[in-house]
This record gives sequence, C-alpha cells and structure tokens, in this order.
Amino acid sequence: MRRVSRIRWIFTAGWLLAYGGLMATLGCKESRPPTIPVSGKVTYENGDLVPSNRLELRFLTPANWVREKNYPPAAVAIVDTRNGEFSEATTWEHGDGVIEGEHEIELIRVGDEAEPGGFRPKEYRGDRIWPNPVRVSPQNNVFHFTIPRD
Repeated sequence: MRRVSRIRWIFTAGWLLAYGGLMATLGCKESRPPTIPVSGKVTYENGDLVPSNRLELRFLTPANWVREKNYPPAAVAIVDTRNGEFSEATTWEHGDGVIEGEHEIELIRVGDEAEPGGFRPKEYRGDRIWPNPVRVSPQNNVFHFTIPRD
C-alpha cells in the first residue's frame, strides 16, 4: 500500500513540475508586435518588369529595433517575376506580414548568373534601394515600387 502511494506521489509530482516548467516558459515569452499583411508591385519606371529568376523584396527592420527588441532583421516578400507582384511578406512565420513602422526597402536578385546578389540602380546605390523609408500601417499596406533603369 505504501509503495503504491509513493509511486503515485512521484508520478503526480513529476507532472506538476513539467506543467509548471511549461507554464513558466510560456509566460516568459516576449510578445511579438502585430504584423501587417502587405502587397504591391515592383517595376521599372516605364512599367516594364524587372528581369530575374527570383526577386526578394526586403522590408528592413531598423537596426535599433533589432538590437533592443530582438526582432528579425527583415521581412521578406517574394516578387512574382511573371507580373512583378508580391502579396505575402514573412517576418516570423510564412505570410505573417511586416512589423508596423518605417522600413528601408531593398530588392535582391537571387540566383541570376549574370548579376548575382544585390540589385541596385545607380541612383539608389548605398545602404538601401529607395531613398526614403516606407511607413507600413493598416492604412498604408499596398505599395508600388518603381525603379529607374541604369
């Protein structure tokens, strides 16, 4: 009789410790800021599509946010090279959107043998592809980025 009580106590104590540890872990998790779905189009100024095997549009998280709040460095949207459109951006989980606020924008060509890596017209070479950050908000979440030709 005594042995059964001890086993039951050990089993119950084990479950309580496991449950308490799980709750402590979940309770200490930092909450993520809300993200906003974005969509839009990327073209040259004359409306032509940007030729590429794959284009990634990156909404760069401000460096101080990344350091202070442990946010990801960017939200990435894949541009459909057949029509220049993008409709999903990923910050933490597929298609969750972009953190609200100002972001610098970068367009990266991926997998092109002729021009691998970054793609930046002369006018925008430097730290970012567009000269001014864009503000992402629930009211401002559709963008048309136009790129001048070299």
